[in-house]
Amino acid sequence: MRTIAVPRRARTPARLVALLALALLLGAISLSKLRAGTARVAIHHLEAEKKRLPAAEEHGTPAGESGNTNEQQQEQQPQQQQPPEPGACFKQFPWIQPALETFYAPAWVAANASTQSSEEALESLRTVTWGKYHPGMDEVILSLNPQSGRVEMAINEVSKPNQVHKKRCMLGLLQDAVEAHNAELATLLREAGGGKELRLIVETEDFGVTWRAAKWKLPAFAMCTDNDHTDIPVPDFTYMCYPEARYRNSSWPSIQDLLHRKSDMVGWHERHPELFHRSNWGVGPRRGLMPLLQSYANGSAGMSAVDAFGAELDIEDTGFVQVDKGQASHKHDSFVWLDGQCDYKYLIHTAGFSYSGGLKYKLACGSLVFKFSSPYVEFFEPALKDDVHVVALPATKEGVDVEHFKQASAPRIKQVVQRTLNLPDQPPIARQGQAFVREQLTMEALHCYWLGALQRTCAEAVQGSADVSVDAEAVAAAAAALPPPAQVAAACQFMRLPIRFDDLEAEVNAMAIFHLLDFGSGFDSMLLAKTGKDARETVQFGLLGMLMHGAALGSPHWLREFSAYQAFQFFNIDASEDEAVPGLPGVVLTRQGPLGAYTNKLREVLNETGQILGDSTHRSLGALILANLDAQAAAGGQPSAAALVEELAETFPAFDDHGLYHGHQVYFYRKAQLLAAQLHLRFRGENARFRFTDMDQLTVDSGNVLPAVFRRQGVLKLSDGLAEAVDAGTDLQGDERERALRAGAVAAGARICEAAAAATADEERGEQSFEGVNRPSAAKRAEGAEEDVYPSAADAPGSKDDLGVVRTQPEEGMEGSGEAAVRVGPTSDVPPTGR
Repeated sequence: MRTIAVPRRARTPARLVALLALALLLGAISLSKLRAGTARVAIHHLEAEKKRLPAAEEHGTPAGESGNTNEQQQEQQPQQQQPPEPGACFKQFPWIQPALETFYAPAWVAANASTQSSEEALESLRTVTWGKYHPGMDEVILSLNPQSGRVEMAINEVSKPNQVHKKRCMLGLLQDAVEAHNAELATLLREAGGGKELRLIVETEDFGVTWRAAKWKLPAFAMCTDNDHTDIPVPDFTYMCYPEARYRNSSWPSIQDLLHRKSDMVGWHERHPELFHRSNWGVGPRRGLMPLLQSYANGSAGMSAVDAFGAELDIEDTGFVQVDKGQASHKHDSFVWLDGQCDYKYLIHTAGFSYSGGLKYKLACGSLVFKFSSPYVEFFEPALKDDVHVVALPATKEGVDVEHFKQASAPRIKQVVQRTLNLPDQPPIARQGQAFVREQLTMEALHCYWLGALQRTCAEAVQGSADVSVDAEAVAAAAAALPPPAQVAAACQFMRLPIRFDDLEAEVNAMAIFHLLDFGSGFDSMLLAKTGKDARETVQFGLLGMLMHGAALGSPHWLREFSAYQAFQFFNIDASEDEAVPGLPGVVLTRQGPLGAYTNKLREVLNETGQILGDSTHRSLGALILANLDAQAAAGGQPSAAALVEELAETFPAFDDHGLYHGHQVYFYRKAQLLAAQLHLRFRGENARFRFTDMDQLTVDSGNVLPAVFRRQGVLKLSDGLAEAVDAGTDLQGDERERALRAGAVAAGARICEAAAAATADEERGEQSFEGVNRPSAAKRAEGAEEDVYPSAADAPGSKDDLGVVRTQPEEGMEGSGEAAVRVGPTSDVPPTGR
């Protein structure tokens, strides 16, 4: 595996320029995926704070009345269930990872800028005060029991919350999540933390406690977050524990079931047509918004609610209801039961004192929700889309901009109401919002969300277990040594095949096939010894042979039937070896040699691709790519490389380059990204579909060269154990550390890109330094950039003199990625594993 910019044998300083040029072209990594992926992961287990009933009683069966004798119970041994695939729940609930990535992004920024240790960060969190008030929080201590193999948890109360019931429900849900994923979490804590203890802070108030400006190493878990805090919002279903709740069972599953049944009972055409809302109007944006709405209801606004919104208003200020010893005070006459909302077609949702936990209940009713914006965000809100799940309207902390409301918000409400009022069935927005709650906010989803949050949290919490880290000073130095942007751009070249293609589809197809098969650098030494070509040159040779002989590369059938003999014929690889038979002079035994695994993998990838294309509506891989770009254009969006990469990875296992690192899926998609970059370079000047506007969303190359380059430059720092293993040429086949090396290189490349861009902007403003590192002038960099980075050709990436040789070994049962398993030498060649 190497970059696609230049051939392997070009061991000159110019090769480095081309290498980094392509890395810079591919741009900065998506920090959400990378940083989540390279995080050290530890898992959290909460000891029951509330006493659990015995299992028999919990399921409604008195002890001793199960209906089976002891003998029968012994005979009826339950079958052992296979543990779920790590992270499988994220596939079932695909909104969780993007939401967590959104919330953790500012936490990563703060952690990267922090000088604290984990213990110092915890101490800072413990001592947070709001004036004289100490917000309620608990410290959760997670550890692995070596005897039972389970994660155990203790809770230290740091300070009492203003409402004790919130703590009970928040930690109870965390307990359930840990129990649901205990086996998986125990494995992760064992592998990631090395048996170390993990501590975290769960805060039980209505606001965050970790200010972004403080740059603390660790965030807290809280009920919500905003743009000023790094707190990670976690599921709030504390309604179950509220003393004000009037239902006998107010747990989320029970309330969700109630609202769903009520919604199913009351059809859309039978619901009240008013815009409905009940709340305390004395807090947050309601202070300005609700009196404004009321002015339309009572006629003082100069026009009626029907004229303004298309429907009447049913809104009331219920004040703040408190319960003391089971007795409610200040209860309003207009009180409506929670499921009473389901009688209305339109519900208004606003923030309260901070966030309002009522949004999920409104959506569960299947009503159409007009959601006024709030700076305070709940855990699931990033998944909600305007005009898909809700109708989103702007608001401020104190209300709304009155003129904007009259000119924009009110007409939009009216338009939606007029479009949906007389429909016989539930309109799409209401239906989709309800479906999200029904299908994506199940208890399993809440447990999965906690799992993802806890996985990420250990990135900075588990001290001393990082396999790879990035040195900030070395990043700045590497950025300063780069050539100017114009020279970098000039070094970017696309792969031009010496073939005249019949049409665009044929050329795109050929490029895609090449990248599909661009794997196997671990076989380079064997290939060079036997054929004089390394893996990349072998694929180029084979592809040209296929094209020149008129092979039907565009035919799914031809790909599906590609044989071992054709692999030998086109790629010129004799994978067999002759071995003398002892005791039988002149008799040899021919059998498959080490290169057989490589040729078999080439064949398997082509066969699999042909099978997938044959089952689809696309006649070739090139046709699929063009169809993706046409669909993007038809949707009215800008050409997106990320969208193309995503479809390739989802459709073809050979492009789906990801794997687990400490229990978290790390997504590289190397070959798909390189293909997108090459298509952009090749066709952007002649076809608008390939002028991707999001190239900066792709990552730098995660192949075998950049880890070696960055380690030599001091940008990548390896743990002592990993450094010893790499330097000794230890076989890291299937080891998670190979992914750490790749991910670390991508993270380092992203930071170098960011630093270089910032320094270039500074230079354009007349500044000549970046973060204290003297930066040579553009002219000087143009003259001596190559020598500044590598003083001799022997130091260039890929040199086998100083950096060592990476050898990959074939992995039995390799799954679809088309990559060999890895033996990492000092060059840290880390091809994709997993699918």
